Amino acid sequence: MDLVAEQLITARQWDKAVLRAGQTGQDPVQVLLAQGSISEEELTEMRGRHLGVPFVEPNAQAGLGELIPAHLAQRYQVFPVRQAAIEDGMRTLQDDAVEKILLGQTTVEEALRVVSMEGSDA
Repeated sequence: MDLVAEQLITARQWDKAVLRAGQTGQDPVQVLLAQGSISEEELTEMRGRHLGVPFVEPNAQAGLGELIPAHLAQRYQVFPVRQAAIEDGMRTLQDDAVEKILLGQTTVEEALRVVSMEGSDA
C-alpha cells in the first residue's frame, strides 16, 4: 500500500508515521489515521482501487450490506463504521458484558454465550 504514490500523504508524513510507529509499536497507517493525516474513507477507497473493487457509500446504496459477505466486509473493512462508532462512544457487546460480570448482573457463561453469538453474525 503506497499512500505517497497515491498522493494521499507526503513522503515526510510517511517518514514521521514510521518513526512514531517504531516508538509506539503501532502500524504506521494507524498512526496516520490517529493523526488525521488520512481518513478511513480515503484508506478504504485506496484499498478498493488496489483490490479492483469500487468504493461506494453504504448509505447511498440500499441493500449493499446484503451483497457483500459479512466475513469479507469485516476482513477488508469495507464498512469502517464500527471503529467510527466506538470513537463516537459506542460500547461493544464485549465491553458491556465485562461490565455486567463485574457488577454481578450476569455470569461469565451467559456473557460468553451472548458474545459468541455476536461474533458468529459478523
